Amino acid sequence: MKNLLRNIFWGLLVFGILFFNGCGSSKRVVHRTARRQEHIKLALEGNNYRYDMRAGIVELDYGNSHLRFLLNSSWVLIDGREVKLPSKTILSGNYLLVSPAVVNYVKNNVALKSRKKKKFIVMLDPGHGGKDPGAMANGIREKDVVLDVAKRVKALLVKYGVKVVLTRDKDVFVSLKGRAKKANRLMPDVFVSIHANASRKSSARGVEVYYVSERVDDSTRAVVATENSVLKLEEKSLHSDKKIETIIWDMIYTDNRAKSKKLAGFIGTRLSRAIGTKNRGVKGAPFYVLKWTNSPAVLVEIGFVSNKGEAGKLNSSRYKEKIAKAISDGILEYLRRS
Repeated sequence: MKNLLRNIFWGLLVFGILFFNGCGSSKRVVHRTARRQEHIKLALEGNNYRYDMRAGIVELDYGNSHLRFLLNSSWVLIDGREVKLPSKTILSGNYLLVSPAVVNYVKNNVALKSRKKKKFIVMLDPGHGGKDPGAMANGIREKDVVLDVAKRVKALLVKYGVKVVLTRDKDVFVSLKGRAKKANRLMPDVFVSIHANASRKSSARGVEVYYVSERVDDSTRAVVATENSVLKLEEKSLHSDKKIETIIWDMIYTDNRAKSKKLAGFIGTRLSRAIGTKNRGVKGAPFYVLKWTNSPAVLVEIGFVSNKGEAGKLNSSRYKEKIAKAISDGILEYLRRS
C-alpha cells in the first residue's frame, strides 16, 4: 500500500512539473510570436533613405510612396499625410522595424493618388472676427474688409469649378487653432488666410504675402506679433503643443514650405499689379495659423488700414473686387501648375 501511494505521489509530481513547464513555454512562444507580429523589417539600403540623427527622423521610399518615420514613436508621414501606427518604429542596424500596418497604409495611399480628382479644394480664412476686430484705423475694421474680400474670392473660384470653404462666413470669432483644425479636416489643396495690415507709420503701404518659416526679420516681427496676438483671447487649453506634436508638424510644414512660397509668389505679383500698389514681397514668418495647417498655406496682407489713402480704397467695392480677382487668379495659376 505504501509503495502504491509513493508511486502515485511521484507520478503526480512529475506530471505537475511537466504540465506547468509546458504552459510556461507555451506562453513564451505566444509572446515571441506576438512580438514578431508587431513589426516587419524595412531595409534602408536600396530604398533611397536619409537618416537625421539629431531629429531622430528616417526618410525612405517604399512602394511608390515617400515615408518619414519619427524613431521610437508611432507617427509616420506617408506622402505628407500624417498617420499614427499601432506600434513604435525602431532602428535596428540597416533595417527599420515598423508596424505591418505601414504596408496597408501605403497601398491605400497609392490607390487614393491614382484616382482622378474631380475638383480642387481651397480653404479661405478671413482673419479675425467677432470679439477680435483686427486692425482698426481710418474708420476701417480689418475683420469686416477681409470677410468681404474672402466672399468675393470664393464667388470667383466657384465659377472655375473649385470647391471653396471659408473658416468663417460671418462676424464670429474662430480661434487660430480652430481655423487650422478646420483646414486639416478638409485637407484642401491650398489654404489662404486674408488680412489687412497696420503700421505706426501712416505712410506705410502696399501688399505682402507670407509663407511659414521660423526666420523673422525686423520688418516682419511686428506683423507676426499682431496676427498671433489673438492667442491671448483663446483658452489656455489650446496651448498643449507637446514635443512630439511639434516634431511631427515641423516635418509636415517643411514639406509644404516650397509649395507655399510658390503660391505666395503668384498671389503677390498679381495683387500688386491689379491694384497698382507697392509689392512688399514674399516673406517667411511663423504665423500660428500657417504653421499648424497641413496644406500649402499663405497669409495675404491686402493693404494698410493705417494708411489713409489705402483705407479709403478698401471701402470701395470696386477696389475689393480687384483684390479678390487678383487673389483668385494667383490661386488658379498655382493649381494649374501643381
